[in-house]
Amino acid sequence: MENEKDIQSNTVKKSNAKPNIKFILFLSVFVILLIANFILLYFISKNEKAAQGADTVIKLSAQGGFDCDYAEAQKLYPFSDGVLKVTNDRVAFLTLSGNEVYSSSVNYQNPFCVVENGYAAVMDINGYSYSVYSDKGQIMKISTEDKVKSVAISDTGLSAVIVDKENAYGQILIYDASGKVLGQWISYSSGYPVSLKFSKNSQYLAVSVLNTSGAAVESTVKLIKLVQTDKKIEMIDYAVYSLDESKIVLSVLFADNENLYAFCADSYYVIDASGNIKTVAFDSGIINYSFAVNNNICIIYSDGVDQINKLQIISSDDGKVIYDSVIGTDVFAFNVFEDRFVIGVDRRVFVFDSDGNIESDTEIDEDVIRLGIMGKKKIIVISTTGVHTINY
Repeated sequence: MENEKDIQSNTVKKSNAKPNIKFILFLSVFVILLIANFILLYFISKNEKAAQGADTVIKLSAQGGFDCDYAEAQKLYPFSDGVLKVTNDRVAFLTLSGNEVYSSSVNYQNPFCVVENGYAAVMDINGYSYSVYSDKGQIMKISTEDKVKSVAISDTGLSAVIVDKENAYGQILIYDASGKVLGQWISYSSGYPVSLKFSKNSQYLAVSVLNTSGAAVESTVKLIKLVQTDKKIEMIDYAVYSLDESKIVLSVLFADNENLYAFCADSYYVIDASGNIKTVAFDSGIINYSFAVNNNICIIYSDGVDQINKLQIISSDDGKVIYDSVIGTDVFAFNVFEDRFVIGVDRRVFVFDSDGNIESDTEIDEDVIRLGIMGKKKIIVISTTGVHTINY
């Protein structure tokens, strides 16, 4: 009996004993490492997916659209739910079946089309006119006294045009949707206006300016506040940001109304609402394209000329890189629609969301000239043989 009691007593003592601390510590570390491994695998698979094989392989000629020769395809731009055909004497809006919706006569020597915020602006580069279109028809056609250099269109329908100016480095004219000049800014001493971009709701206009009058090239970014009245827009010099010598700002864009980005060939600047400037350099890299998607910044860059292209996505919330991966050798086209974007690289067509998740990856059998996105699930592809659509 005593032996049985001893056995029972020992059993109770064992069941009430404290857990082994070393075992718990080992188990905790194992679980943490396991979770970290799954997270790491997720990001690795996300970043390497673009370098793997396509999800779908299709023949473009079997898709919807219409055929045309290479010379005509070069004149087509994805626009709204169709394409805009731009020639020296005519601008026409076509359906994806090739039927003409409307056309307008023009007289351009070197026409160039910019599609932005639901509008299309067609300008005669180094000529004296430009025009703006919606999917319903021509909105305005403007003749200028000086040569047209560049244009930007706001989300409120304003257009800002860089033109030459006698006895000045250049000027910027702002037009409303009817073609009336609402504002004018002349650069007498700042330098040559190179590129420009509206902020949301047309609150500000960012302009990159290049001054070559000194011993070294000086690039600055001017922020112009747009104060709209009933009859005009007052263009007020709000801020001037001096950047590094010998750096040329090729483009500017807003991630939101708080942060302004200025892009050079091998670096970029982030200017916050307080005027603080952060410089980000690409080590031996070249920035080829930059654009904003859903307030995030997308940069297509390479390690040099004719090198592999990579896509980097930067969160505008904290400036951190949330995606960085190889996408291919030759980038032919890209386009943005709301919170997603499409990229044509080599003979692959990718659709990404703004965080870098690949929604579609299609291999095609023709070279891409331009791309567009129509709605949420259709890609417009202008290839060397015509216009086609891809559902994804």
